[in-house]
Amino acid sequence: MEKTILILLFAIFSTNLSAQECIERFVENMIAVHSEKDAALSAELHKHWPTTYTKNVNNKITYNIVPKYSDTLRCINIGVVLGSPMGMKIDKGKGLLPKHDYLCYYDCNNIVFGESLIFYGKTIIGHVNKLQFKRKCIYDYSDAETIATDTIYNILIEVQPDIAFRLSGQGNLIVYYIKDKRLMAICPTILTGNQSIEQYEILTYEECYEKYLKLPIFYFWNK
Repeated sequence: MEKTILILLFAIFSTNLSAQECIERFVENMIAVHSEKDAALSAELHKHWPTTYTKNVNNKITYNIVPKYSDTLRCINIGVVLGSPMGMKIDKGKGLLPKHDYLCYYDCNNIVFGESLIFYGKTIIGHVNKLQFKRKCIYDYSDAETIATDTIYNILIEVQPDIAFRLSGQGNLIVYYIKDKRLMAICPTILTGNQSIEQYEILTYEECYEKYLKLPIFYFWNK
């Protein structure tokens, strides 16, 4: 009986909103909550700002001091948008949600800290990543030299997005951003077997869907 009800709810929900409507509604909702959510992510970053970090150079571990938190530093918070109650109830972590209206099943009011890129001007200072270990969270710092090889952060500095985020269930594969009310994606070219020298390509969400989200590696969950 419960399964039948869920199927009916799913059918009603899907027919009411097209894929394009899901995108438009998602962007509107993200913009509407951004100021509040971004302030909360910044507050969490400040509260858990690391004081030291380790670095492996030529198999030698060094212990270093993290630059002090300062209001002069800027950050791009990359939150993680979690699944909506409706999406989680229908899916139950089995990857059953239809991908054409994937965005309908995310909750823009449910955004948790993922990572923050710290910079000054166009110079990367470092990066704070939140790592979950069972019941404990660790806020891990990497300096500019350590992350310099990952082009994705340079792209974010260059783009200066209005909002940056990841979607739960996709790991760290794709970073999405909203700029001038357009939903874009920074996608790793290696996923398609592309031997391009470019690590990432910038696509619209629709282009990203056609090229990447149809791959079987993508699924939906709440972490």
